[in-house]
Amino acid sequence: MEELLIDVYFHFNHSAKHKEEYREFLEFCDVAPLKILKPASTRWLSLEKCVNLFLQQWPALISYFESHEDRERPGRVKRYADYLASVEKKAYFMFLSFILEPLNAFNTIFQTDATQIAILIPEMNRLLRLFMAKFVLMRVIKSATDLTKVSFADRSVQLDDPKLHYTWGPTMVRNLAIRFSIVADDEIEHLVEEFQNYQYA
Repeated sequence: MEELLIDVYFHFNHSAKHKEEYREFLEFCDVAPLKILKPASTRWLSLEKCVNLFLQQWPALISYFESHEDRERPGRVKRYADYLASVEKKAYFMFLSFILEPLNAFNTIFQTDATQIAILIPEMNRLLRLFMAKFVLMRVIKSATDLTKVSFADRSVQLDDPKLHYTWGPTMVRNLAIRFSIVADDEIEHLVEEFQNYQYA
């Protein structure tokens, strides 16, 4: 994923022609002309902003690379287009967008010279409770004396599909797979199962 972000960044950053051509796709897709950023190798906190900007431009990016003259030739452009056309890859980006915000908020609490050891455990519990509330029944969370002991992978303690607090849920993945023929009909449920397993991992 980070390799894609970096490669696409350099694809446009090193070519005025590419930038000009891409601007037309931004206008056509009615996408704001935001700059594509490259994640810093030493500051993983920058990844959230890079992922969100990339997601905002996804429609324009996929249109650009699908229409590129090198689309069918083996190489970088074909690899970018194939990646962007994958519903699983977009789901992965959207999951990162969802998960990185609270993780970064937790991380920045400790980006200080002051000693923060006294609040480490309370903050870790708050973060764990926040994540669990997205897919675990609230009564299970409230009744737990130790959140690390909650069997969150047990489907019986998880929220029903429509109540899942994700940008993309299994139902959305199933509908998109059918609409865009992402996989063969007999492989759709396997795709949904893999998506759910990834969410709960």
